[in-house]
Amino acid sequence: MNCAKLILKEVKYGIEFLGAYIKPFRTYIANQTLHRMTLNIEKINTKIQFISSLISRLGILKKYSTYNIRYKMIMNL
Repeated sequence: MNCAKLILKEVKYGIEFLGAYIKPFRTYIANQTLHRMTLNIEKINTKIQFISSLISRLGILKKYSTYNIRYKMIMNL
């Protein structure tokens, strides 16, 4: 018989799924995912790749509750 552990949490804490925390009324991006995004943007050398990569990241972030994060990314250009 398989003795797997089962952890029950309250709904208000949400669950992490595909790089985001899903809560009852909002979906947040995970800190590790956001950190990885910013590190990859900083490594880009050419301006065209930087702009296209930034637009792609902003499109991904738009799906989550990340208005302040997107605003800070644009203002730090």
